[in-house]
Amino acid sequence: MKKNIHSTAIVDPLAKIAEDVVIGPFSTIHANVELGSGCKIGAYCELGIESSLGDGSPLVIGKNSLIRSHSVFYESSCFGEKLVTGHRVTIREKTTAGKNLQIGTLGDIQGDCVI
Repeated sequence: MKKNIHSTAIVDPLAKIAEDVVIGPFSTIHANVELGSGCKIGAYCELGIESSLGDGSPLVIGKNSLIRSHSVFYESSCFGEKLVTGHRVTIREKTTAGKNLQIGTLGDIQGDCVI
């Protein structure tokens, strides 16, 4: 299956995106992002936002993850496979989480933590 990137999405050519990733309308994927196989990114998401609080490492989202609409993830975080979020989730820098994490709608993780 080929990448399914909506025509209104903005994806930096330096981002590392698996072949079968789906990216919804009006989402922005910055350069410092790695999306694993089978990931689905909803509409109006922004992934990999640069920040002086980050360490320059990429935002890594493990395979088969689902990030629902209007969610925001900063750089320098790493999530294992099968991450699932609700809508309008915010994740700040230096968040590390294992596999199968679920974050509910309007969830907010202020970073610098291990889950």
